[in-house]
Amino acid sequence: MKKVIVRLPSDKAASEKIINAASGYFISDFIGPNDNLNEPSLQEFSVASADDIERIRKAVESGAKAVKIETRDWRVIPLENIISLVSGKAVLYAEAKSVEDAVMLEGVLEKGVDGIIISPKSVEELASYVDALGIGRSSVKYSMMEL
Repeated sequence: MKKVIVRLPSDKAASEKIINAASGYFISDFIGPNDNLNEPSLQEFSVASADDIERIRKAVESGAKAVKIETRDWRVIPLENIISLVSGKAVLYAEAKSVEDAVMLEGVLEKGVDGIIISPKSVEELASYVDALGIGRSSVKYSMMEL
């Protein structure tokens, strides 16, 4: 399972409900609505063209240990190129704008990104991400086998 980071909504009550629900799915990584990831040597990129992919390549070659990418429209081919460039050299995070984005980010090249940042606005939306990504399933199966 990829690392899943929850970007909390700005509404404090909704954030508290999401944090409580997430603990039941073994999710423990959260960031605020305007916070950045706390990763050493993290470089962030908005990907809109081949020039942006070139900037990512240069950053990784220059020693970036973590890269966060986001785009208005995930297209599998450019994402495959980015994963190929970064794989084994840096940790790759991507911001999912929807459940469909998260599923795609998890499975590209059968490897996907190392970490997915999701932004549920409600407990119900969190549950949709959990179901689509299979979060917590292996832990639940393991617990049942122990009984």
